[in-house]
Amino acid sequence: MDETINNIYKPDGSLAQILPDYKLRQSQIDCTSAIVNEKCQHLILEAPTGSGKSFQNLIGTLLRAVKNNPNKEPKIIYVTSSKVLQDQLGSKDLKLVAELFKSPELASRYPQLANLKYGVLKGISNYACKLKLALADVADYTQKFNPVTGAVADNLSYEESKDVVMPSDSCLGKKCVYESDCYYRSARDRVCSGNIIVLNYHLFFSLLFFRQHITLSDFAVDAVIFDEAHNSASILRDFTEQTLDYKKLDFLARQFKEQKSLFGQFKDILEPIVVNNGLVVCNKEFASDVYEQAKPALTRLANLIQVTDALSNATSGMGKAAMKRKLSLLSNLHGFWNSIDFYSKGHWETVFFYADKSHSLSLLNIDLSKTFAGLFSYFQNALFIHSSATLMVNGKPKYLADQLGLTRKDYNYKISPPVFNYSKQCRAIVTRCSPLDGDHFDTVMSAVNVGYEIFEGKMLVLCTSIKAMEDYYSACSHPAMCQGMDTKQDILAKLRDPKNKVVVFATKSFFEGIDVKGDGLSCLILDKLPFLQPNDPLVKGWEQMFGNSFMAVSLPAMVLLLKQGFGRLIRHEADRGLFILCDNRVKTARYGKMIEASLPMDLQLMSVESLI
Repeated sequence: MDETINNIYKPDGSLAQILPDYKLRQSQIDCTSAIVNEKCQHLILEAPTGSGKSFQNLIGTLLRAVKNNPNKEPKIIYVTSSKVLQDQLGSKDLKLVAELFKSPELASRYPQLANLKYGVLKGISNYACKLKLALADVADYTQKFNPVTGAVADNLSYEESKDVVMPSDSCLGKKCVYESDCYYRSARDRVCSGNIIVLNYHLFFSLLFFRQHITLSDFAVDAVIFDEAHNSASILRDFTEQTLDYKKLDFLARQFKEQKSLFGQFKDILEPIVVNNGLVVCNKEFASDVYEQAKPALTRLANLIQVTDALSNATSGMGKAAMKRKLSLLSNLHGFWNSIDFYSKGHWETVFFYADKSHSLSLLNIDLSKTFAGLFSYFQNALFIHSSATLMVNGKPKYLADQLGLTRKDYNYKISPPVFNYSKQCRAIVTRCSPLDGDHFDTVMSAVNVGYEIFEGKMLVLCTSIKAMEDYYSACSHPAMCQGMDTKQDILAKLRDPKNKVVVFATKSFFEGIDVKGDGLSCLILDKLPFLQPNDPLVKGWEQMFGNSFMAVSLPAMVLLLKQGFGRLIRHEADRGLFILCDNRVKTARYGKMIEASLPMDLQLMSVESLI
């Protein structure tokens, strides 16, 4: 197998035949070999931007599959963080990997891989519904979806989608007259019958935990690849979070006047959580007590849902839509209490969190280790690969491993060296100012002015809060844009065009997924280290359950986000740029050395004015 791997990656090897700009990287050979030969169930791989991690992950898992099960068709699940990345894999990377294994040398040695079948599957709302189309004026929407696959166009507006797309909770499933010819079902069956199934995290979790339409654990899966694995825990936490709009209880009491006391009971039970500083640990005892209090009311609620559902089915026109909305709110309330019952059995470490601004009461899963353990148990014989450009803190994957509930014997890890020569391509400085200093705002604006004088725009200023972003933008005297003024794609398009000479101010969503190669982005400024806010429910919940959260949560989460932000600057071997961090804690705080050790280059302490 080692000979095969070397032949694939050598300068005149199989990959070089299909990739005109191919460059040999020893790290790809090492990581592919590690995947093929791994003995643990989990392999954590940090591979930097431009290292070809999708190729090494796919090639490695396919070779491993035929090595371990030569008489079986390989089955790989590839999970990534967005539909954009799904499309990129389907339109480029998977095509090249399939072409690679069709080469005469590899096809003769591994005939199981010579005709790879692969596909991208998205959620049901990404496909046109034939029942909806039958009721709508199809002529108006024929340009909005692919009439062969049913895939909906990305630019479909919300209003247009209502006549074309069926929400997952409204799908009739086997009761639908178009069930045998359903676009989503056809896509699902085609993709899942292939060798490589590409999913996004939300769909993967939905199919796995709710078993909607298909049961992934029924497949004999050889490997599950978690791409952008630094996001896997936060996405799972969001996915498992249960939220109730607390103010909707008053709305329901007005709509069902004869049941006003019912919703009053729920408010009385939940009131202590709402007023108790917004956060209460939902341990087994607390959840059990709360659920027991609600049991009589839940019986009445279940009966009300049955009656409302029957009325909805017997109603037509606008009245039906209103009844459906009430039914949805009632079902949400019932589901919220079902979740409390689930937590009362001790399944997850959870907190209640009340957000004043949105009036939402949430059940937030703090410790995900039990949830991930259940997930991993579905694929007993599979290798799990956790891959990203940012997984290590101070050279170790402990933060990720802790979130996944892995002990040191459960996994191995590997770090690929940087692809770019940062010492030649980039200059990185940290100002002498702390965010606690009174002149911090002026320091950030000086960095903006100096950067603009040097580069005439081509700048991205990453901010740690929306208020800070808006304040910096208001004080900027140069041509500028602010996140929210336009779509993310349009802002990036203007940034990529160096003729615009623009400064872009943005927050957390621009810390990752931004790829601006060339002269479009030459100066990156970070206003301060991107720590979680002290009132973040994850921080507060961890502190109430396990004690000090700084070293366990706040610091490692900040380091990974800092690495993501830094990674926006240099995206190609020809790129050049300047990075300015307006926070001297990286040099003065006791944890500063850990931060610097996690970055690909040293930061130089100096004033921004000395750059001119």
